[in-house]
Amino acid sequence: MPGAPLPTHIGLILDGNRRWATEQGKPAAVGHAAGADNLDATIDRFLARGIPYLTVYAFSTENWKRSAIEVEFLLTLIERRLRERADHWQSRGVVIRQMGQFDRLPASLQRLLSELTAPSETPARLTLTFCLSYGGRDELRRAIQRLIERGVGRAELTEEIVAGALDSAGLPDPDLIIRTSGEQRLSGFLTWQSVYSELYFAPCHWPDFDEAALDAALTWYAERQRRYGK
Repeated sequence: MPGAPLPTHIGLILDGNRRWATEQGKPAAVGHAAGADNLDATIDRFLARGIPYLTVYAFSTENWKRSAIEVEFLLTLIERRLRERADHWQSRGVVIRQMGQFDRLPASLQRLLSELTAPSETPARLTLTFCLSYGGRDELRRAIQRLIERGVGRAELTEEIVAGALDSAGLPDPDLIIRTSGEQRLSGFLTWQSVYSELYFAPCHWPDFDEAALDAALTWYAERQRRYGK
């Protein structure tokens, strides 16, 4: 795809880990672990292509409704992978951010995220944002609370003011959102930010979303005509 326009910011909805495991005749935990492995490989692919922003829907507000055993496993897996890989990512110019209900996460994960998201003087090659305990409506609710607490008046309320109160403040809106596993909905992902995102629904489950699948999505994106309502 030499010369094809690349998106600046891609959002990824990592769907299908459990279905992948079921089709393999394996427990769900194996699917989640395979999904974590594939995210690590995907970060390398983004760095190689020079795409500067990646936002990952890793754990939604609705995921808390799963069994306590699965929730604990998922959050423990996320924390363990962050501990294992963060130094490697950061050494390659990856800056880590988090969006979502920070205070609802386990205390150990909160401490780790506080360390990893501290400001860095190293220039970022990739800003990697993890959406954890995240939902688009909840993000808007919390943004409204922030604006009320700041005393923002009705006459001052602009789209820019609202955007600045969101978890994503300072990030560009996603040009492309990719969801794997064939489901064709956003499920609360970046509700405010996705109004002009191109939406690509890959039929494969997340653990099978390989380099060829990423390139297929990027080729599809390059053929889109983005008019922004014009």
